[in-house]
Amino acid sequence: MKKILLILFVLSACKRSGLELEDPMEKGDTTVKMSTPHQHNSGNPNKTTRPSALVRKPLISFFEKGKESVFHNLPAASTFTLAANEEKVLVEIMAFLNEWDTAAYTSSDEQSVARFMADLLTTSRKDEEYIPSQLNSLRQYALPVMLNKGIPEGHTSPVAFKKLKEISLEYYDRGFNLNHTSRKELLTFLGEFQQIAYKGKRSGLVDFVLLAERIKPILRLLKKEEAQAFKHLEKTLARDVKVKETAISFAPFTLRVYPAARTRAMLHLSVSFPGKPGDALYKMVGEALKAPPFSYGIVLPDRTFRDNYLIMTSGQCALCFPSNEIPGDPTLPKNLRRMDWSTYGQKVLLSLFDKNTASSLDGCVPSLLDLTERFEAYLGGGKGFPQESSQSHRISKAFTDGQILKALWIRIFMQHLVLSLKNEGSILKPGCRLAPVQFSAYRYMLTSSLGVDTLKLHHLVDALFIRGLFARYPAKKPKGTPPDPKATQKKKTPYENMDDFFKKEKAPFLFEILPLKERLEKFLEMLSGLHGDPVKWLLEEIPTNGNVLSDKRQKAVREAYLKQIPFRRIYLPAQMNIRRGRVFLTHGVDALDYYLSRYR
Repeated sequence: MKKILLILFVLSACKRSGLELEDPMEKGDTTVKMSTPHQHNSGNPNKTTRPSALVRKPLISFFEKGKESVFHNLPAASTFTLAANEEKVLVEIMAFLNEWDTAAYTSSDEQSVARFMADLLTTSRKDEEYIPSQLNSLRQYALPVMLNKGIPEGHTSPVAFKKLKEISLEYYDRGFNLNHTSRKELLTFLGEFQQIAYKGKRSGLVDFVLLAERIKPILRLLKKEEAQAFKHLEKTLARDVKVKETAISFAPFTLRVYPAARTRAMLHLSVSFPGKPGDALYKMVGEALKAPPFSYGIVLPDRTFRDNYLIMTSGQCALCFPSNEIPGDPTLPKNLRRMDWSTYGQKVLLSLFDKNTASSLDGCVPSLLDLTERFEAYLGGGKGFPQESSQSHRISKAFTDGQILKALWIRIFMQHLVLSLKNEGSILKPGCRLAPVQFSAYRYMLTSSLGVDTLKLHHLVDALFIRGLFARYPAKKPKGTPPDPKATQKKKTPYENMDDFFKKEKAPFLFEILPLKERLEKFLEMLSGLHGDPVKWLLEEIPTNGNVLSDKRQKAVREAYLKQIPFRRIYLPAQMNIRRGRVFLTHGVDALDYYLSRYR
């Protein structure tokens, strides 16, 4: 009897503790919703229901053309407060991004399929008494459609059309109209749905002009310069042209626009907050640039460090990373790069290096990524760097030689500054003085082994930085020594091929401070042009990829990496709600919930 009473007490305590499924989007304190693209008229609005566990089964991954996609909730920025005008701007921006996400599909046919699936699955959560067993299968069908903004090739519904029609009509008869005004209209649409979802029909152009015009309500809330940038964006999105990557800042927000494969554009919205440390880094950089070997008269801009957090995305696969997108990108917003690294970075390091090296470097990476972002943002706006005016494209077609040399100079300067600090803890985690060069080595090893199709600027800098450290530098000669006329006639001794450069006996400067500092200073001399054309030196004199990493080692690195990340990883930002000037962020129960929230 005592045991029975104890069990009853525990069960009642669990019930009082709220150990039930909860829908974060149905909390009563929400006053601004993520979307209002159309109004639903579904059943009795006064009826209160609890979401069913059956149709709330989490979807953490799916397979598409044999490739797996894995979803992760992206950590949100802290709840933050907005001024009155900032709140109005954010509400309009959210509405625009929301509408873009629900309408910018490959075709209007696929758009209508997604919208109907959203209506059907949203309705299924409101009627506890009718729960078809096929609803989880329908959720798995809808997720890739809403993610890719179109029906992927070979993607078919696991539910027979006859059963889908039966479910739809049953909901209609129960008082949920599925956004159709009559039963006849619903039957007509279901016939069209069969042609699209089951027989492969694809037609109908999406009206991007109408979508782009949704920007207009935002213009009246912005300053003149900001409004001009949005007007240009409106014209760009309305035209059938390839969208160029661009960014529009309207404090404290930034809207970034990226080209999409089939649906015109992807949109990322971020918010920024004052970052730390600011003054300490300003002072250190300023003092270092006044003394050799960095005293080139570089002029730096006045700016305040800010931490950027991604808070909303819109468009086709807006936050998807293919497997060969390496964790540890300093150009990503802070919450995204930290989440990507904490989820996958250590696993990759352990697959490449010994446990001590991997653990040591892993502990340094978050603060190193913050430091790298600030260095590149602050020094990147400066003027007077050696060779930065070069507009040729001898190193890369994607970037000018001046851009590459400047970024490489900044990378070397950052590493040199960290080595020279008496207390690196003021800008970098203590014990991480060698982390910049070791992390560049890690990324270079992976990009060269994976054969990344589109190299970013920091990937090119990684490769030139590491290979340049292995170069033979000209010996210093006493002042007044005449040039040797036979010097150019001497045959160059080829570099010895290594199996793997990341070893202390091969590269002591990756593991010891003094050897690294000496090479960094010689490297800077070459980039300054004191010994001739730095671009020619980088192209002809430093070791090649094959000199420092053998084909056998690259194959082993590639296989080790793909064992850890064989899939596409997708991040889902938190859903935003605004109440009395404060922004609250919550995550959906599963991946599909994120997309369904756009249709509410």
